[in-house]
Amino acid sequence: MGLENGILTQPLSVYDIANCIGVASTDVGTLCTAKSKINIWAKYKPVRYNSIKALTEEQRKQCSYGILDVQEYDFTQQSVLNQAFENALNRVYSWQYEIPEGGVESLYRMLDFDGYNHNAICPLFFEDNSPQWNKVIVNAGSILDAALPQGNIKLSDLTEISTIVNTNDSTGFGILYKKDNDAVRLVGLDVEGNCQYPCFNSNGEALTHSITLEGKGVYTIVPIILAPSHGLFATLPLKAIIKEVRKKPASYEMHSFLSGVSKFSVIVEVTANEAIAAQNMVIRVYPKNEANYYEETIPIPILAKGEYYTAITDKIEAFTISEVVYWTVNYNNKLTTFNKSE
Repeated sequence: MGLENGILTQPLSVYDIANCIGVASTDVGTLCTAKSKINIWAKYKPVRYNSIKALTEEQRKQCSYGILDVQEYDFTQQSVLNQAFENALNRVYSWQYEIPEGGVESLYRMLDFDGYNHNAICPLFFEDNSPQWNKVIVNAGSILDAALPQGNIKLSDLTEISTIVNTNDSTGFGILYKKDNDAVRLVGLDVEGNCQYPCFNSNGEALTHSITLEGKGVYTIVPIILAPSHGLFATLPLKAIIKEVRKKPASYEMHSFLSGVSKFSVIVEVTANEAIAAQNMVIRVYPKNEANYYEETIPIPILAKGEYYTAITDKIEAFTISEVVYWTVNYNNKLTTFNKSE
């Protein structure tokens, strides 16, 4: 078969491998050590193992499918959070691909590429699912085994890689984040110090969560996985999420004033910041004796974004303009109060 749709299978040639990973070499050692070109999430790739023969599944499992848990971090120390955050932004992650070194103890084997899938993906996902305004929402979870590409590392395989990953509710998703120039913060622990977003339930079934951050600003978010029982977390080899959160503007701008003397009207000016459906505007004017308020309903047509409209009441004669204390305008499910001093 060789190379087909990004997947390498026997019979293999160095040309197939070179074309698959995009390396201009036919040297087996060069191909097996092309760390930046080889997909870390492919289960079948060159690994460090002392054997000249093709590796069995069990042998690949023993060397964690080539993924090394380089560093796990203590989440109780702010200085460590800062360092982990900066490391991840510089693409220095807790989990890294460990290539073979050559020599008797770590041979270069062309057959390590048998079953290699260049299109493999991380079995964990952290995705930006934020609305347009007001908050950041990150969906975190694992991809079902059946939905993963052929020859992909599965979530259950990660238990062989890291001591903090277990198929129970003691391993959780989390994030490190920084808003603007604020301190780095960790999200992923509940008030009792347990996993707020567990990877698995008590039956070992994978879970999915939404992690929400609120407040205006620019957020930089680093995905992590953590184990409260160990007091440790690991950064994942996934790109950081950078998201600007903006406060949603009001659907309209409104100005209002009184016009006249003994007989007067209320004038309301509306500028739509978004399309607004046709509806009624209710205006109430309150004199010193509030029980004698004046009320008028004015139909307002559909307003397109950016459109301007002026509503004017009939002449009010029940009391004089000098007796007015304040008035209200109820429009688009919002009640706005104007004081006469305005």
